[in-house]
Amino acid sequence: MKLSWNGFYLFLFIYRCGYSVLAQQVIARLTPLGDSSQYQLGGARILNRNLLDLGFWGNERVVSTELTQSLGALFHFLFFKNIILINIGFQAIAFAGIVIFLRAVPPHLRVWLAALLMFPSFSIWSSVAGKEAIIVYLVGTLAALVMRMFRGPTRIRPMEFLAAILIYFFKIQYMPALVFIIAGTWIAGHVRQKTFVIMLGSVVSLVPLYFLRNTLDTMAFGIIPHFSGVGRTTRPPFWVEKFDVFWKAPEGMYQAFFGPTLAESSFGILTFASFAESALMLLILSTVLIWHLPKVPAAMLVMAGTTIFWVLFANYPLGIQNPGSAIRYRTGYEIIIFLAIFALLSRDSYSVWRRSRTNTDGESQNPVPETEPRDQEKTARENVISPSP
Repeated sequence: MKLSWNGFYLFLFIYRCGYSVLAQQVIARLTPLGDSSQYQLGGARILNRNLLDLGFWGNERVVSTELTQSLGALFHFLFFKNIILINIGFQAIAFAGIVIFLRAVPPHLRVWLAALLMFPSFSIWSSVAGKEAIIVYLVGTLAALVMRMFRGPTRIRPMEFLAAILIYFFKIQYMPALVFIIAGTWIAGHVRQKTFVIMLGSVVSLVPLYFLRNTLDTMAFGIIPHFSGVGRTTRPPFWVEKFDVFWKAPEGMYQAFFGPTLAESSFGILTFASFAESALMLLILSTVLIWHLPKVPAAMLVMAGTTIFWVLFANYPLGIQNPGSAIRYRTGYEIIIFLAIFALLSRDSYSVWRRSRTNTDGESQNPVPETEPRDQEKTARENVISPSP
């Protein structure tokens, strides 16, 4: 008996609801669930500030907090103050983004991505009340847009446009990676010299780092006081000398993605579980990378590499001081990493992209219709448990 994808999505929803309960009843007794309680107990709070008065610059975090608290307040009312149901309400939002993303990728990649998106840490943090659930939906929506762009000319739908705006408020540090991959896919799809355009775009995207070096250095040091606790998992200041945010970036990017170090894994069952999970995830991603590397076109390699760099570099300052924070913040951008390694580094994706995009004369080159996901869905029902990298 084979499980259809629709059947799998139903199972995934139930599976994630289980984490909504587990996180609240078990995990919350072992470690704080971030700001989850703040959003669960929203009471009558429904946008009690005029968001337009906050402006669009410098108040992104306040706006995102107001929006999340108001959503929590709505669930608080609809679900009669039941904390578990409020968690499930947030979980359903993240679940929608996950399904939108999975339905946009080919079935042979979908199996692997579905498995990775069921990992415990991702499931926990995206299944409780909090910004992470909303961010997963937004990122999943935009990642699906990228996959559609690879299949052929496509329109940006209202929800995708809104998702891009909301990402600015919720996670402005995601913007460099998302702008690069979306704009790069669209521009390179309309020219013959894709590799040159993508390489040029990659270099140009790095230029602002030089002009903003002092600002970024100051911002990095400004993060340290927020992690000045005395807990065992809080690390000493990562940046000591000026411009350490750049010189120590390779180490910081790796550790902020991985989470606990080997020594920190002995601090408790949660840190050990996080260490083991990260080790398994890194093994899978490394295996897929090594598998694709010999045959991946240069254009896709540069696009994937630049996307991953921007995701990790822009986010590592928030996760390097505490392994728990690293795992939590990783939840929001994991889909971008998976998109880059599985989809962008797939030669099949590049082949479809070249066949489906228009040439410089505007003549169609066998575009793949936008109804393809439904056809893929039928094929996937016969190929659910037959993954290939």
